[in-house]
Amino acid sequence: MAGTSSASDTTGETQWWKWWIRFVVIPILVVTITAFVSFRAGSQRQIAIKGTTSNFDSGGWGTLYFDDESLKGIAQWVQTTSLKPGASPEDHFKLARAYHQLGDFGNAASEYLKAQGVPESKYLHARTLLSLRKPSEAQTVLESVLKSDLDVKVTYYLGVCLMQEHKYEPARQCFQSIVSQRPEALGAWHNIGMCNLHLKDYESAIYALNIVNERNPVFARAAFQKGVALYHLGKKRDALGPISDGVHLDPRLAKELESSDHKEMQDDSDIGAAIRDLISSQYAP
Repeated sequence: MAGTSSASDTTGETQWWKWWIRFVVIPILVVTITAFVSFRAGSQRQIAIKGTTSNFDSGGWGTLYFDDESLKGIAQWVQTTSLKPGASPEDHFKLARAYHQLGDFGNAASEYLKAQGVPESKYLHARTLLSLRKPSEAQTVLESVLKSDLDVKVTYYLGVCLMQEHKYEPARQCFQSIVSQRPEALGAWHNIGMCNLHLKDYESAIYALNIVNERNPVFARAAFQKGVALYHLGKKRDALGPISDGVHLDPRLAKELESSDHKEMQDDSDIGAAIRDLISSQYAP
């Protein structure tokens, strides 16, 4: 009987601990974690609204990174913000960054103009002009600050402006000056490859695009363009692999392959059938 009583006590004690963990400890943990996550999200919204460097990459290529919750916070802040005459350039810059991230490039450009003197204001103004499809105006802005502390970023976007204006040789020179300082800059290497393609310097295009593919094997467009360069060098069978790799990594490239720019490949007696099959495979249900 004593043994039975001991076993019963142990079972009761085990059941009590299970109850305690299930109905006390776990709910407390859930509430604590939920509160922490909410606090972090609120903090990030405030960081985004203030425009500090804490949650966007101002030290790389100037790309802005915000999460969805922060974007909502920025939108609400912009809707309730009205700068008074005589507001400081810093205030205009903060508002410009908000408009920029929300994709309102017209208002962003206007506010960046009022923020002259704030570091990066001209450079970011040029980026909004690029988004507004005004490469000539962006080029003028970038050239005016090319000797500033932002040489690499400014040179990069000056090259982008020149590419949009189909000025591929000076654009290539911009990107080459970047990789001479930052050989790890894959965006610049990729643009060198694109410029070389347009300049029909196919061997140089393949060299640049190989660098991109070796360091980032899933860079779809670089693989695709390498295949295009190989095709124009007469290495048609070699071209199929990279073109196929690019399309499978990014099916949107099938639409580009289908365009009139690549009609020569579609009609080619050697690989045309394979190219057409590759295109149609991306539209299969």
